[in-house]
Amino acid sequence: MVAVRKELPLVLVHINSRKVVEIVDKAAGTGGAVNWIYVKDNLIAPGMMKRHYATSHELFFENDLDKINLTEKTFALRFKSYADYLPKANQIVLSEQGSLAEAAANLFAKMRELDAMKIDKIIAERFPQEGIGRAINDRLERAASKYLHS
Repeated sequence: MVAVRKELPLVLVHINSRKVVEIVDKAAGTGGAVNWIYVKDNLIAPGMMKRHYATSHELFFENDLDKINLTEKTFALRFKSYADYLPKANQIVLSEQGSLAEAAANLFAKMRELDAMKIDKIIAERFPQEGIGRAINDRLERAASKYLHS
């Protein structure tokens, strides 16, 4: 994550990686004029919070299906296809073409759409752990963190 404060770039990294600092400073030609902040406890951006992007409804992952009581008010957030454990009307597919970029672009709008509905819980499919799929899973894990028990 990069931000600008007081006309100098501010680079936020989750771990103290001298190699990252070295590469970015060299590529940017800053001569060390970049403000590096190693964020372990100092959260200065909302996306760094443990529980961010959360819905008001319980959110679980499909791998916890055996622990979840499915009802007519249970909805699923799916990547590219419908699941057989719920009616299609109770499922939102983020990208029928299987595009992680499209799924990411639709994620928050669909989460808000589900939040506005009178449902009792959301079951999310885990996305492929590649490219932006990792970021989607991270957002969903943060949203589900209040309800995760395993």
